[in-house]
Order: sequence, then structure tokens, then C-alpha cells
Amino acid sequence: MLYAALGGLVVIAGLSVALSVQSSRLKAVKAEYEAFQTQVRVVGEAQEARTKAEVKRQQEVTKNVEKDYSKRLARLRADYARLRDSNTSRGVLPAVPATARSPDAETRDQQLLGILQHAEEQTLRLIELQEWVMRQGRD
Repeated sequence: MLYAALGGLVVIAGLSVALSVQSSRLKAVKAEYEAFQTQVRVVGEAQEARTKAEVKRQQEVTKNVEKDYSKRLARLRADYARLRDSNTSRGVLPAVPATARSPDAETRDQQLLGILQHAEEQTLRLIELQEWVMRQGRD
């Protein structure tokens, strides 16, 4: 019976030592985990700040490109409006041509101006889109 009691004391002492070792390991892992969480939070906040600044920069680029595009498009449309108006509202009657011009010639001229204006607007749109993409990629 003495050996049994002594054996029980050894087992209890061993379990106490094991529990103490495991408790200290758990505390170390918890401290390491808390340090990791802090590091991740700091890195995350820094990345959020960089992302916010980049989004703001890209929005500014977009706003500037849109403003430039609107100005250039307005000028282009005004130029074509002047061309159309100059063909239809001349203050002086044109000289009679040597050969008669078909009545559809004026309509064809207006259609051609419309096609040219559309082509120039599309070209301008592509140029501005390329500029926007290039500006977005700059650091």
C-alpha cells in the first residue's frame, strides 16, 4: 500500500510538472499570437491607407481626363456645327455653277459631315481612353 501511495504521489507530481510546462507553453503561444495579431493589424492599416491614397489619385486622374475629354469634344462639336452652318446659312448667294448640282448634294454633304464628326469623336474617345489607362498605371 505504501508503494501504491508513493506511486500515486509520483504520478500527481509528474502531472503537476506536465501541467506547469503546458501552461507556460500555452502562455508563450498566446503571447506570440497576440504579437502576430498586432503585426497583421498594423500591416493591414498601412495597406488600407495606401489603397485609399491610390483610389484618390486614380479618381483625380479620371476627373481630369473626363474634364479634358469634355472640353475637346465640345470644341470638336462646335467646329462641325460651324461647318454645317456655313454651308446652309451663307449671307451671299453662291454663284451659279457651270453645271447644275443635284438637289441631294447638300444632303450628302451634311451626311458626310455627320460621318466625319462621328469618326473624329470616336478617335478622340479612344485617345482619351488610352491617356486615362496610361495615367492610371503611373506611380
